[in-house]
Amino acid sequence: ITSDLMLAEPPQELMTPAINNADTLAVASDDYLRHIIYKGRHDTNMIPWSADNGGLTNPEIDRLVKHLRSWQGEGADVNLISAARGDARRGRALYRARCSSCHDRTGKGGIGPSLNSPSFLAVASDQFLATAIVHGRKNTAMPAWKQLSAGEVSDLIAHIRTWEHKPADKKEVLSKLASSSKPSRRALRIGQTLYRANCGNCHGQKGEGSLGPSLNTDEFLSVVSDEYLYDSIVHGRPGTAMPSWKHLSVEDLVDIINYMRSFNKRNRRELEPYVARGDWDRGEILFTGMCAGCHGHSAEGATGSQLNNPLFLSSVSDSMLREWISYGRLGTEMRPFLKGEQGVAELSESQIEDIITYIRRFEIDRPTVTARPGMGIIQHGAQVYKAACASCHGVNGEGATGSALANPDFLRAASDGFITATMVMGRDGTEMRPMGKGAQSNVELSGEDLRNVVAFIRSWERQPPPLTIPQRYVMGANLDEGRTLYAGHCAGCHGGNGNDGWAPSLNNRDFLTAATDGFLQATIAVGRSNTPMRPFGKGAGGVADLSKDQINNIVAFIRTWAPEGQRPAGTGGTGGQPEKEKEQVAHAKEHAKE
Repeated sequence: ITSDLMLAEPPQELMTPAINNADTLAVASDDYLRHIIYKGRHDTNMIPWSADNGGLTNPEIDRLVKHLRSWQGEGADVNLISAARGDARRGRALYRARCSSCHDRTGKGGIGPSLNSPSFLAVASDQFLATAIVHGRKNTAMPAWKQLSAGEVSDLIAHIRTWEHKPADKKEVLSKLASSSKPSRRALRIGQTLYRANCGNCHGQKGEGSLGPSLNTDEFLSVVSDEYLYDSIVHGRPGTAMPSWKHLSVEDLVDIINYMRSFNKRNRRELEPYVARGDWDRGEILFTGMCAGCHGHSAEGATGSQLNNPLFLSSVSDSMLREWISYGRLGTEMRPFLKGEQGVAELSESQIEDIITYIRRFEIDRPTVTARPGMGIIQHGAQVYKAACASCHGVNGEGATGSALANPDFLRAASDGFITATMVMGRDGTEMRPMGKGAQSNVELSGEDLRNVVAFIRSWERQPPPLTIPQRYVMGANLDEGRTLYAGHCAGCHGGNGNDGWAPSLNNRDFLTAATDGFLQATIAVGRSNTPMRPFGKGAGGVADLSKDQINNIVAFIRTWAPEGQRPAGTGGTGGQPEKEKEQVAHAKEHAKE
């Protein structure tokens, strides 16, 4: 039957790929679609539609691409997605069907990065995961799963969260802290070691503060409860550089908190019970004038901490907020605001109550905040990035052995805190090593260095680097195995030479110029629903179970048909700027003129 199909005259619809296929739109970037329309596909019925061929102007092509993209839909609202709203059992089934072929059934990674890494899960917020799933990563192998509902994405994240460590029992930790009011010297030494290893990079080796706020002030330690410290350590602050330390044991948490308490000799005082009942409209005006300069217009954080963080708001009391606003925090930029305290303002108690009431409003109406510019110096960050990061992530963030940091979808999902924490902690099970001061790795960056690098990376949002589409070549490919695998799994449809089968031609210079390695990887791994292209990724339930390396070898072999300069090393490529990138630059200049 296969032989008859290969010899028969192919139906026209098989030769003309569907444009509104959900899987196609999930992996095809706007740049891919523009290029195919602009240049056409030589030796096929797809003619070029560029203006110099009597076709469409660049703005018209853009409008056409926008229309094609409208078939994909907007995708689920990430603000309606969270692990708490999901069902991990349903998510497990969805994950195996949609994600396992790239990320492995256990989340250890493959074509896609590891998802079960403790250091990744510690800093990746639900919103980060939701944004990555719904919007994907253009020009990589990560599709945009816009056909999934908010409930389905919540289910997926709930399943991913099952790979996290179960946190230490809070009641047991608090009970042991209550019974250890005078910890032994040995316990304090253990706590000091744990603190310096896990907390010192951000909060300072003596709690003096650095990337994170200071912890060794009486104004802080005298009023916060052990429960507040437990919640802050174990659950972190999603979207900031404060990870969730769920892997710490009961004993570890007790020793760390006791050591932190030793900063102020355990001077504790109970604050008067208090619930703010002010006017949030007046509070908003006061907050904008008095607080937004440090904490951000929507309390998203700037030089000051992020106040609209749900976990912060769930653990901090109104009494604590009133205390810190009134009297400030010694050793920080937080000055007193209460009238008569000789601070930066003269606010009455009722005005402070209005501000607290406004801050509390974020618990029920948290704004959607776009990523703020990094707080460092971009020029200095560029130098540090070149020395410490470019060898893995590419000079322009285009990606190499490491991920593409200049990818717009990554920058949309990643907060400054996520990037900072990843540099400080590294990523378990990957080549990403810790870079924080005292990390004992190849690179040790100061807090200032880290802020500068984040500012430089964040600058790519406003001014994208020259390589807008990374043409990443798979690393360490075995072309002989790729040739054999292609012959066994692909040639029956696409032809032995990639252009003599009944399925769309792969040995086509225009296609290979437009398609990134990620596009090819995702298409092979996930397939195309409602077409003869079945999934080939491991565990995807398709016609084969190909590993990451096997898929990469096929991609590398297909790349040998690409125009000179776009081929993998060792196949006659020049190693210079790919023809695709030259065409993109020319296209961009022409577009700018119009």
